Amino acid sequence: MQGNLEHVWMSRPSPTARFKHGLTRDAILHAFRNPIRAYDVDDGLTMLIGTGPSTDLFEVGVVSGSEGPVIVHAMRARQRFLD
Repeated sequence: MQGNLEHVWMSRPSPTARFKHGLTRDAILHAFRNPIRAYDVDDGLTMLIGTGPSTDLFEVGVVSGSEGPVIVHAMRARQRFLD
């Protein structure tokens, strides 16, 4: 999923929703830019599994927006995405 990364970040209606699991903007964008797996979850949601700057694994939920991908979810990767 490629697109304008500023759009990826800014177009979410509730910016605080991405931070409810304690991740930083840099960690989320790093995982988005460096996926090692991708899962089509449902209803147009793709879950990317990628590394943060410290090599921790994160899951980043992405949907397609009118101008490109939009991050709607981010947290440490759950086991179900690592098996």
